[in-house]
Amino acid sequence: MDPIAENMKSREDMYRLLGRFYYKEADADFIRQLRGLSFSQTGSPSFDEGAKLLASAVSAIDPEGNLDGLAADYARIFLGAGVVDEVSAFPFESVYTSPKHLVAQDAYEEVYKIFEKAGLAKADRDLLEDHAALELAYMARLCAKARESAEKKDEKGLDAAVEEQAEFLQKHILNWMPGFCADIRRCPGGDFYKAASLLTEGFLGLEKEGLEESA
Repeated sequence: MDPIAENMKSREDMYRLLGRFYYKEADADFIRQLRGLSFSQTGSPSFDEGAKLLASAVSAIDPEGNLDGLAADYARIFLGAGVVDEVSAFPFESVYTSPKHLVAQDAYEEVYKIFEKAGLAKADRDLLEDHAALELAYMARLCAKARESAEKKDEKGLDAAVEEQAEFLQKHILNWMPGFCADIRRCPGGDFYKAASLLTEGFLGLEKEGLEESA
C-alpha cells in the first residue's frame, strides 16, 4: 500500500475505535474487538499507558458475561446518571467551549453546518452533531477521503482532504477533548474508560505534533 494511504488508514481506524468508546455503552462485540487488538509503542506516555491499562481492563471482562458495570460507568461518566456533587464528562464540544457549559451552543451550530455542507446524514438522531463520537467519526471519514485520494494518486484531492483534517482537528477537537479526557479520569469508575481517555489524549497529542511538524 502507498505509505501515505497506509498512514491515513491507520489514523482512520484509530479515530473510529476511539469514537466507539463514546458512542454508546460497550457491548460484547466491542469487548471482543478490543481483546483482539494490540498497540505498538508510540512514545506518547498517555497513549502507551492507556494501551496497557486497556489490555488489563478488557482481560478481566467476560464478553459473554454481565456488562452492567460498564454500562453503569458509561451512564455515570457521560450522561451524569446518579451524579450529585461528583464530576461528569459530558461528551459535547459545546459543554466545554460555551460560557455557561451548555449543550447546543455555537460549537454545535458550527459542526452542524460542516456536516450539512459535507452532505452527511445524521448518524444518530439521539446525538447532537458536536458529540465526541460524531466528531471523531468525521475525522475518520476525512482520513478515508485522503486515503482514497492517495490511492488514486490524486494530489489535489489529497491536499484538500489533509487541509480539511487540520482545520477540523484544530477548531473542533483539540480545543476541548483534552479537557474532556481529563474529566473522564476524575470520574468514579473502573479502568475501562480511564484507559479510553488516555488513548484519546495520547493519540490527539500525536496528531497535534503532526500538525505542528507540517506547518
